[in-house]
Amino acid sequence: MLSTVLRGETRRLLRSPLRLVALATYLAAGLWSLQVGRAHVAVLESNLAEGAARQASLQEEALGWFDEGRVGPEARPWVDIRTGLWADWYAAHHLGMEPAPLAAVSVGVSDVRSNMVRLSRLATPFDADEWRQLANPARQALGVMDLAFVLSFLLPLVVIVLTFDLRGYERDRGIEGLILLQGGALGPWIRARLAAVALFAGIPTALLWGAAGVTTGAFSGQFGGWLAGGGLLLVYLLLWTAGSGAVAVRSGSANRSAILLASLWITVCVLIPALVNQLVALSAPVGYSTRITDAARADRYELYEEPVEALEPLVYAEFPEFEQLPYATAAERDPLVDRHVYDLAAHQAFRAAWGEVSASERGRIEMADRFMIVNPVHAFHLGLTRLAGTEASAYLTFGEVILDTVRAKIGRILRHAWATEPIDREAFLALAGDVPETLRVTEPPSPLVWGTLVGWMLIAGVGLGARGAER
Repeated sequence: MLSTVLRGETRRLLRSPLRLVALATYLAAGLWSLQVGRAHVAVLESNLAEGAARQASLQEEALGWFDEGRVGPEARPWVDIRTGLWADWYAAHHLGMEPAPLAAVSVGVSDVRSNMVRLSRLATPFDADEWRQLANPARQALGVMDLAFVLSFLLPLVVIVLTFDLRGYERDRGIEGLILLQGGALGPWIRARLAAVALFAGIPTALLWGAAGVTTGAFSGQFGGWLAGGGLLLVYLLLWTAGSGAVAVRSGSANRSAILLASLWITVCVLIPALVNQLVALSAPVGYSTRITDAARADRYELYEEPVEALEPLVYAEFPEFEQLPYATAAERDPLVDRHVYDLAAHQAFRAAWGEVSASERGRIEMADRFMIVNPVHAFHLGLTRLAGTEASAYLTFGEVILDTVRAKIGRILRHAWATEPIDREAFLALAGDVPETLRVTEPPSPLVWGTLVGWMLIAGVGLGARGAER
């Protein structure tokens, strides 16, 4: 029966402009969005390469002074590479969120978050060093349609277009009785037609996912993630095929089925995600960066109004071993040393601000995950975004790495200052190299993602089977 149905469905597909246009549009939108994603990743990679080049140039210049026995350029006599201020400037490291191969599949929040920061003693997670990427406000306002969006929202529409006349076609043609006479039940016929639907929708989907693996380098650089994404796609396709089939066989006619399936798509792909988003926003509202602004401006200016003696206990609380170093008992203060005390105080203010922002955002992520069980579209999209390393949690990890690295830099500078030791070539290299070059944060789909998708697929399959088994 399957081969007979498949031949008939192929002929119907080739004679239906609606279905052909739907498949062609879906495939074209997927290929275009994949190209857009690759262009976006190319910008990120360009930023990383440009930052690495700037970093290498500055460090090469500074190392040349050490090798020549000089402390800075002759044209700028105020520069002294042996001090923490100027050593930090020339040793500053450009830390970037290295795009994973699958980053082109899901842009996620990478178009509005900082993907690279110049790691000096003043760096914070709120910095952005991508002037070229952020130069076009219109592009940021319009956003980016990526392949994850196409698969999440257009694949269900393709399945609906291929499924809406399931059983309605048989009734309109008057062949339902003949099918019952020959097969004894409608179940095998319906399952065969749905298998054809899954095949017709699966072919362009497989082409898109295969193209993503080839063009992004995921086959060689992230094959496990590519396979996991393929598994998610398969479950998502079967979920929508079974769900659409369950609705169509209960509708009674092709027209009513089309209305019900359109309502299903609007409910599952638009209304439920929008409702969940509103509930999350009400429970964990966004702070609109007021805490960040305070840390960057008002709080920081107030710090510089404090006497250094009032802030010095922060140094010993953070680095207790410094109390044994010579500067701790020095009779005279050195302004070039004391400025790093203010750096540490400002860093702690930013860490506190980041803690509040991070806790709020993690709360929103956890709440959205709690609603995932009724939001299969979000589950699928989130699985792809985490494989791409462009989900919000990846950037929260990036912020933590920035803060930890800056703390280590300030500590190294203060250690030399408190020991009254000039920074030599080895210390400069340590200051420049004691940070990760790049950071890539990807996650496999969580058990909750898999459970949500598989659970809804099974529910849809049970609903289809109960109706499809009827005579």
